[in-house]
Amino acid sequence: MNFRKHILSFLMALPLFAALAETGSYSKAEAELKAKNQSALQNLANVREKIKNEKIPLATKLSSLERNVAEKRRELDRLQRLRDNKSVSLVALKKEVDGRKNEAQFLARVTPSRLLL
Repeated sequence: MNFRKHILSFLMALPLFAALAETGSYSKAEAELKAKNQSALQNLANVREKIKNEKIPLATKLSSLERNVAEKRRELDRLQRLRDNKSVSLVALKKEVDGRKNEAQFLARVTPSRLLL
């Protein structure tokens, strides 16, 4: 971070060094550079403060959304299990109905005389 600040200061100083060569006023260039540096530091402090102020509400919202997603996934799992159970029950019921139909057809074919024996 400190290295970055020095690079930024150097890059900001390049135009000032050109102006220094033209005017020969080192102290004027230094004052302008310090003013630009101070302005950049103030801007950085403002941005950091803004990030700090937005970070907690965003983290709270993220946590809330993550809880919501987990709740929706649990509900989805529950509904899928319920659907699967109903599907299994439906298959078993269809088999029972088919068995009853076969039994009814068999009994319909059996003559009443055989039933009496």
